[in-house]
Amino acid sequence: MTTETQKPIIPPPEYVVGDRVMYRGDPENIWSITGLRQGDSGTWWAYAEQHGTKQNFPAGVFSKTEAKKAKAPAQSAPKAEPEQKKKRKTSVGDPVASLLAEAEDIQGCWKIAEMAGMDLDELREKIGHLSNGLQRMGIGNRLRKRWKDGEFDPESIVWTPDGFMYKNDCPDFEGEEQ
Repeated sequence: MTTETQKPIIPPPEYVVGDRVMYRGDPENIWSITGLRQGDSGTWWAYAEQHGTKQNFPAGVFSKTEAKKAKAPAQSAPKAEPEQKKKRKTSVGDPVASLLAEAEDIQGCWKIAEMAGMDLDELREKIGHLSNGLQRMGIGNRLRKRWKDGEFDPESIVWTPDGFMYKNDCPDFEGEEQ
């Protein structure tokens, strides 16, 4: 006669998938339950995740915390199609930005800096080694400071087919008058 051994009846843990639980009662050591299963011996096992680390533990090492339910583990979001991507804002839209936008290349930005009365030798020493984009940004920031300090009016310079000119020196200027 064979006797079959019965599995001990062990109740499931007091928490469910999605709950946030403390490991060994430590409120600083919080895990999210991602799964539960009962092993062959009747012991309950908890699958848990913390900061991207996933492990399984005997269910008894966790105790329920008063924290809200954890969100389900994050699924990677689908990649946005190119037409759905937002275009980065590259201009602050002030008169200095509008003036610099008319420059076809970095030489045009340097011409604007010269017309604004900036010391080009000192400026080239400070930013001349940078990429064209960073030079443009550096010139723009310095022009903006001079404009805010009342030392420069970006609307006094206009673009013509011959290059940048002071508005007063351009007799056939057809733009808006101030």
